[in-house]
Order: sequence, then structure tokens, then C-alpha cells
Amino acid sequence: MRSVLYALFGASFTLATAWALGALVLRKLSLSLAAIEERMLAFIAGSACLSAVVLVLCSVGLARKSVFLVVGSAAILAVTRPGAHRRGEPLPPLPRVWKWLFVMVFAVFMAVYLVRALAPEVIPDAATHRLSLMDQAHGFIRNAGNLKGSQGFELLLLYAFAFGRRPAAAVVGLGFLASLTLLLVSYGRRMGYPAVGIGAALLTCAGFLALQHDLSGAGITIVLFALYYVLRVWDQQGARELLVLAGILAGFSYAANYAAIAALPGALAFVTGKLWRKRQPVFPPARTLCVPALTFMLPWIMKDAILGFHDAGMAGTGWLMPVLPFASLASLLALSRLPRLFAALRNVAR
Repeated sequence: MRSVLYALFGASFTLATAWALGALVLRKLSLSLAAIEERMLAFIAGSACLSAVVLVLCSVGLARKSVFLVVGSAAILAVTRPGAHRRGEPLPPLPRVWKWLFVMVFAVFMAVYLVRALAPEVIPDAATHRLSLMDQAHGFIRNAGNLKGSQGFELLLLYAFAFGRRPAAAVVGLGFLASLTLLLVSYGRRMGYPAVGIGAALLTCAGFLALQHDLSGAGITIVLFALYYVLRVWDQQGARELLVLAGILAGFSYAANYAAIAALPGALAFVTGKLWRKRQPVFPPARTLCVPALTFMLPWIMKDAILGFHDAGMAGTGWLMPVLPFASLASLLALSRLPRLFAALRNVAR
């Protein structure tokens, strides 16, 4: 029972610290977002910041529980201070039937994931072994084989691991899965297809529970979808501050998994393509996107240059995870448009 309490505390404290750091960033940017969008994006952006903090602490040998407590407590206290805040228009409400269907199925998925995460591990996996050795060494270890492959999301799990060992790190994945699910629902509401958003969210959540076996796969999936979400909101609003947030997420994509190195070029192509079509200046927005992205990427490039490069990649079914939310949205959106297509064909036939 005590181990469960430690695990729940470690995961909750990690999630709260990440959200607090992200809330401070979003408060500084003063973005115009709906409440649910702001909370989810604050958590993901804050995870990027917390991962960078743990990277610095590991580099100087201070990645220990007492330091984590100080960092987390300071972030949570700082976010409780009142500050200037600008909130956008609320998203369109969900239909009542769809809303309750989503709540019931989502609650079942979360309960199943929580039980699975808290279950004792019979045979420690490679990630648990790396986290254990880094926790004992309070940082990185030179010439330690696959320890050199520790990436951004894994360092985020190290923060929880210090308090509640493997179950705490596993429960952190629950926060990321919940954020991804709620972001998919919010995306459907923002784009005018709430039922599609709910269906894609539930399909993605079910796919994670069925296929996901590596928490780093969960992290990169959520960060990539959050990046896409922010870029779509930027396309609607045109706010420069949204490109700063997109840059943070693009940089964290590389830090979370080196296989996502194309996130920044993809985001840059999206932004420049939209601006070129509108005949607007390209260089200043591109600079706004790239500077924060490179700020989060360069420390990992330096770390690899010192400790040696080792790409953990996406083994097994891990490559399916980043594709799952986009494939679910695209397929359900296509299905939702079939009645209109059939009606148009009938009109043509007449």
C-alpha cells in the first residue's frame, strides 16, 4: 500500500510541476485559447521545460529527490501568484449524448490504464534499468552502453521515478494519454466536428491500451499532435506568440525521440507555405518558430556529442503510435462526409 501511495505522489507531483511550468510559459505568452486547450497545452509545454531542467540537473550530478522537490515546489508556488491572463472564446459545446458516452468510456480506459501501471513488474525492462542507474548516479553515466540513449521523455519519467520508482513513472503516462485524448476532443470541437473528435479520441486511447508498450512512444505521440494542434490554431488566429509555443513543441519532439527530428522542418514548411500563399513576410515568423525550437534541441545535441550518440528509435509497434491520432481523425472525418458525397452524387444523377 505504501508503494502505491509513493507512486501516486511521484506521478502527481511530476504532472503538477510540468503543468505549473507550462502555465507560467503560456501566461508569459498571453495566448488566446479556450480553457481546456490552455490546460492541456500548458502541461505538454511544461513537460518540455521540466525535461530540460532535469537534463541540466543530470549533467551536473544533482538529479536527486531533494532537488526535484525544491524545483517542483517553486514552480507550483510561482503559478499560484496572480498574473495577467487572456482567455479566448470557449469552444462549441459537445452534444449531450456524445459527451456522456465519451465520459463513461474514457473513465473505463483510464481505470484500466491506472491498474496496469500500478501492477508490479515481474521482469524490469531496459527503460526501468536505465532510470534506476541514473537515479543512483544522480545523473548521466559515461561509457554506460544504452544509458547514452536516455532521451527527453525518459528524463521526465526520472523525475517521477525518484519518488515512486517504476509505478510512478508509468502513471505519468496516464497524464499524457489523458492530455492527448482531451486534445483530440478539443480539436474536433474547434474544427466543427465534435463527434469526429470524440471518436478519434476513443480510438486513439483504445489503440494505446492495446499496442503501447513503451512510454516514450506515448510522449512523442502527444507532443507531435500538440504541435499540429498549435499550428492549426496559428493558421486561424495568426498570433506570433503561437509560433513560440510551436517552436518549443518542435524542439521537444526531437528531445523526446530523435526519430522525430523532422518535426521542426515539417512545422517550418507548414508556416512558410501558409505565409507564401497569403503573400506575407516569411523570415520573421520562421525565426520566431526556429529560435525556441533550437533552444530545446541544442542541449541534447551537445549531450550526445559528449556522451556519444545512441538512437533508441521506435522499436516494434512504437512507430504506430504517432500515426494513430492522425489516422483516426482522417478516417472518421472521411466517413462523416460520406452522406454529403452520396447526396451530391444523387443530385448529379438526376
